[in-house]
This record gives sequence, structure tokens and C-alpha cells, in this order.
Amino acid sequence: MHDPLVSVIIPNYNNQKFIAASVQSALQQTYSPIEVIVVDDGSTDQSVDVLEGLLQKDTKKFTLLKQENSGVSAARNFGAKHATGNFYVFLDGDDMLSPEFVETCVSAYSKEPDLEIVYPASNYIGAKSGLWKLPDYDFSKFLLTNMIPVYGMVKANTFKAVAGFDESLTYYEDWDLWIRIIRDYPTKVKSIPQPLYQYRIHDVAKSSIGKLVESNQLLQNAYRKIYNKHYDLYIDHNLGVENLFYMTKYKQKYQNEWFRKFYYRLTKKTVN
Repeated sequence: MHDPLVSVIIPNYNNQKFIAASVQSALQQTYSPIEVIVVDDGSTDQSVDVLEGLLQKDTKKFTLLKQENSGVSAARNFGAKHATGNFYVFLDGDDMLSPEFVETCVSAYSKEPDLEIVYPASNYIGAKSGLWKLPDYDFSKFLLTNMIPVYGMVKANTFKAVAGFDESLTYYEDWDLWIRIIRDYPTKVKSIPQPLYQYRIHDVAKSSIGKLVESNQLLQNAYRKIYNKHYDLYIDHNLGVENLFYMTKYKQKYQNEWFRKFYYRLTKKTVN
């Protein structure tokens, strides 16, 4: 029996400082067979020059695709359309995989074939260091806050069946993807405690106040869109607005601040 092919899909937009390390981390996996697909999303810096330089000198090859700037979700979907693997991993163009990332995830699938999503822990790099402390997966809380990172390995057929990433979402597109997979499949999700991903944090102090305000508004819009999009699922799990308010005001008043944050993000504009 042949080992399954894994497609590592890397969207890139203006990551000229980091994209080479990102691609090389995918090419240097301990697991084989693997294919690496980089999608440049209309970069305006020297990213493409860096990538083309890698193609000329690197003995391990990857596929470079280009598109007009359409957003990270469109770039990931475009890469997936050209991928031939049994599993997908979406690696951001400024992050890195540890060498054992793919091998460890595939091993988990081989031991538990009914798994749909597998994700290792992660370390911060860049402006922050240390372990990224993701909460343990719990479906009852998952509908209120994402706890599965975008780099989780997913079955290609499952990704295709739910039509990939929603390209209309600017934020939380990964959360929306996982919700649809978990909604449509008797999904088993597995987290791996070893930190096998390096998640880059950029210096937010360099961002303008205007950009921060804009980002906050986009986050609020994403919360409301996801809730409205999956409204029936939220209702089925007793997470209508009335119940959210009750849980926020009474049951979780002090212990779980994220309940309150979710509720206020959801209702801030709809109540006006």
C-alpha cells in the first residue's frame, strides 16, 4: 500500500522576507511523498523574484502559481484546485513547518482512519515567542470560538466536498471551513501536543490606528456573518441570541470572558 500524497499549499502576498524559509520548511519534511504548491496572490514586493530564484537553484522543486490579488482564501482555493494530494496542509507564507509535521499528522490518520482534521501545537516566532496555547477541542465551545488553526491537515475529498474556503470572508475563514466540515461529517478532530508549526507574530506597534480600527470592524463583521451563515446549527445547539445573552449575563459572568466578547461582537451593530 502506497503512502498517501500530501499537498502543502502556501499562499503568498508580500512575504519576500519570509517566503523562502516557509517554502524550504515544506520541502524539507521527513515524510515522502509530498508536493508543495505556492500561490502568489499578486504580490507587489520581490516575493516572485525570490520564489523564481528558489526554483532555479533548489534541487527539490515546487509548483509556483500566480493570480491577481484576490485574498488569502482565493489563493488557498486556487492552490487546492491544482493539488493532487490525498491530504492538504495550508501553510501561511510567513510561517514554517517543523520537519516532522507532515509525518506526524499522516501517522495519526493511519492509526485512526476516521479522523477528518489533525493539528499539532505551535510555537510563536517573530515579535512573540513561546508556545501558542490553543484550547483543547470541545465542540460545545468550538461554535463560540475557533480552536483549530488554519494549518490543520485535512482530507482532500472532505475539503472539496464543502467547497473549500469562503472567499467572501476576510477573517475567520478557517473557522468557517472547520464548522462546515464538522457540520457535514461525523468528524473526529485530533490535536497533537508537540509544537510542530511556527506561527509568526508581526509587530503590531507598527500598524496605524486606522488599520487597527479597520481590522476590528472586519473581525466584528466576520463574527456576525459566521453566526448568520450557520444560524440553524447554532439554534440546534441552543445558541440562539437569547441563550447567548443568558449565558453571558448569568452563567459565565466572570469565568468565561470569551462568551461575553462573542456576544457583544455579534450584537454590537444589530441592536442599533
